[in-house]
Amino acid sequence: MQLTPIGQRDQGIQIAQPVQPAQAESSTSSKKVTLSIAREGESLLDFRKLVYEQYAKRGWLDMSQYPNGIVTDEFDTTSDALVIRSNEEIVAGMRIVRDGGNGFPHEEELQITKLITEAAQGSDALKLLARTPRSRMAEITKVVGKKRQRMLTFDIIKCLYWYAKTSGVDLYVMVIDMDFFVLCDTLGIPISPVGTPVYCEGSWTIPAITQPSRYEREISKKSPQGWSYIAIPDNLDTTWTVH
Repeated sequence: MQLTPIGQRDQGIQIAQPVQPAQAESSTSSKKVTLSIAREGESLLDFRKLVYEQYAKRGWLDMSQYPNGIVTDEFDTTSDALVIRSNEEIVAGMRIVRDGGNGFPHEEELQITKLITEAAQGSDALKLLARTPRSRMAEITKVVGKKRQRMLTFDIIKCLYWYAKTSGVDLYVMVIDMDFFVLCDTLGIPISPVGTPVYCEGSWTIPAITQPSRYEREISKKSPQGWSYIAIPDNLDTTWTVH
């Protein structure tokens, strides 16, 4: 498949220096870390600057196309940025995109329409994809993170879990880097492949889905400390509506 050159499209889920399982079970206090939804203002600008910084560092974009040091595209209007701060410094984040009528950023790689037509004879994951309305789906994109001394992967999953609960998301779709997919599997994070691996902007990736309603059952088996951290919304700031 011919893909648009780097810098003109969004990236799949590819995180620099992902934590290893031993690091993910860190006992570092979550009180030093704050999770927020950045929809406007300085917090959103900080996230976009982090995306630019990390993409430029990895050679994923043509810096000359972004003279202001900010990465934006047409999908920003139907998305939210989930931001992770440690001691007030933004250390990681991701963009969650809803289908506002133009599909998802990686619609071509995900091939959702084609997969749905094959669902009757396909896997349980395909059947789940087929029966989930697009209004209850979101794509995980622009996942970026700096090197840290605590459980970055579980911070990311905690954001996804609580965003799903508070924003009506039943299913996330994604194009996930293979190394990060393996790490998530090791930690018990349920991510199900739904398509053929594709070389996407610098690495081999897998079209996949993840269902937040499975997190407690699956993560608590392999990473009970991780699930205990995810389940308690103690470090979600006031941008979240948690009942």
